[in-house]
Amino acid sequence: MKNPTYLYSLLQYRHSQLLGEVLNIGMMVYFIDNNRLVFIKPDNLARLRYAYSNVSEDTIKMYFRAFDERIERLNTSGQTLFPFDIDGAFRQFIATEFLPEDASALQFAEIKKAVQFVDNQDAVCRQLYATYFSVFDNNLLAATG
Repeated sequence: MKNPTYLYSLLQYRHSQLLGEVLNIGMMVYFIDNNRLVFIKPDNLARLRYAYSNVSEDTIKMYFRAFDERIERLNTSGQTLFPFDIDGAFRQFIATEFLPEDASALQFAEIKKAVQFVDNQDAVCRQLYATYFSVFDNNLLAATG
């Protein structure tokens, strides 16, 4: 039996297009076999705040809340999000439903595909969080410790 796959795209904060600096601050995940979207984000934005003191955390958190609400509506709608060319459609879907591709500070990165090696999608999400966002937790502990 073939392991299921999922698609994901990192949400990046790009403070300056000129400098090309990027911090990963979120991730959109789509579990193909279950037609389920998940938005993963750090619990705090301390790392971003320490890197760029003039960042509007409230604005970013507003985006996070909007993403979570939209995902909840999509996941409970029961409709298949990508009936056909999922790889090509996911990027357009993110741009249409969540965040358009433009020159703003928040941008979703290229779409990546991965194999889901465990059956539990929550375990996959915890692993993705640990890989990409645990540094936010560690940074906060180091700064307050």
